[in-house]
Amino acid sequence: MRFNSKQYRAARLSIVAAIGALLLSSRVYAEPDGAHKTGDEKDASSIFGTQTDITVGMGVGFDQRYMGSKDYRTIVWPAIAVHRGIFFADTLRGAGAEWQSDFGLYLADALNYDVGRGTATNVFRPGSSNLTGMGEVKGALTNTLTIAQGLATWFSITAQAERALDGSQRGNQYQLGVESTLSLTPKDTVILDLDAKFGDRQYNQTYFGVTPSQSNSSGYAQFAPGSGVYAYFLSGNWKHSFDRNWSTRVIVTATSYTDKVAEGPIVESKFGVAAFTSLNYSF
Repeated sequence: MRFNSKQYRAARLSIVAAIGALLLSSRVYAEPDGAHKTGDEKDASSIFGTQTDITVGMGVGFDQRYMGSKDYRTIVWPAIAVHRGIFFADTLRGAGAEWQSDFGLYLADALNYDVGRGTATNVFRPGSSNLTGMGEVKGALTNTLTIAQGLATWFSITAQAERALDGSQRGNQYQLGVESTLSLTPKDTVILDLDAKFGDRQYNQTYFGVTPSQSNSSGYAQFAPGSGVYAYFLSGNWKHSFDRNWSTRVIVTATSYTDKVAEGPIVESKFGVAAFTSLNYSF
């Protein structure tokens, strides 16, 4: 993959801006569980912290073969997370830095990789033989900026922008939602998320549209959804700790695709469900 000078500058500016904001405070916070916690839960004397936290595990689950598919695929995925100070690297969010203020403002900036979409079923990549003739959606390096504001110890509003850094084919997507974190017992925590996903014109075309050339190759009718909200997500994330090292996690997500994209010929179902469970060891 190749980057032009404008994309390099955009990537650098995004990362530098986020990390610059993080350096404004000596109060730092690491988020191994993906929840936006209160600012006094993580302290360190510097941005590099005082220790490295590592979690490893293995997970299995199922998801739609691609966004909008009526069929499902099995997923087998390693669960790995490393945190030190404000910095993190994990198999879900990628690699980046995060910070939270005393008044509940949370910022994170991360680099990740979107694996795209193929034309065959694969445990590591979305795709289906039903998309034969549509061509592959190439993978893309992405930059994700997340902003959240806690309104209570258990409730926050979140916004996210995910931009592709290595070309315009994929497009960009954005997210706005609310999150609630509930401590049911000392060993059980549940995180609930409700989000709206917005795609720009190129993103919605890439994942839900059919161009004239794709129509000729696949037999699907042409479809150009344009920009807009393409789906609503409701997810539940339950973590149970057996002891200080061992834990298990269950994540269930329900997706409702809007008419903006659901009227397209490759969207076979307006509703999808995904579930994932993992056994983890932290040290």
